[in-house]
Amino acid sequence: MKAQKQQRMYGVLVAITIVLLLVAQFLLRQALTGTAEELESVKANLNTLRQAAESKSGLVEKYKQFEAAINPSNSDRTYPANGSELYGVLNGLLTEHGIMNESKSSTSGTAAGGVLQLQITFNGSYYGLLKALAAIRESRYVMRISDFRIDASEAGQVSGSMTVLSTASS
Repeated sequence: MKAQKQQRMYGVLVAITIVLLLVAQFLLRQALTGTAEELESVKANLNTLRQAAESKSGLVEKYKQFEAAINPSNSDRTYPANGSELYGVLNGLLTEHGIMNESKSSTSGTAAGGVLQLQITFNGSYYGLLKALAAIRESRYVMRISDFRIDASEAGQVSGSMTVLSTASS
């Protein structure tokens, strides 16, 4: 009788073990199926993002081609060698359009790649200033106006100051 009872207990334990293994297998399969679905979703998102990036890259290339077509001189732009060259270019552009350069101060890097910075105080006609700013933008030198202040002084006349930045080429 004891042996029969033990066999039944072993049978029940084997049945419980089999049920537990089946439940574990089912849960593991569910987890793997969920992971596989998540992986497919991530792959689909990745493909969508790649297509969007390729589309944006294509648009950027078309923009560059368009910009080069309407502004061919952009590729010929260069950097001034030093602060004196930058000042000479700026002074020439300003006086060419009737803008008087009242004073300048400079903090310039001397090594190649150093930052050239000019603070210029000016006065002249408003429309002359607009033409001078357009000339600065179209200049063959790469320059950036970082600070710009303008005040109206009398009819059609303005005064102000600007800081012009560039990079030394040599």
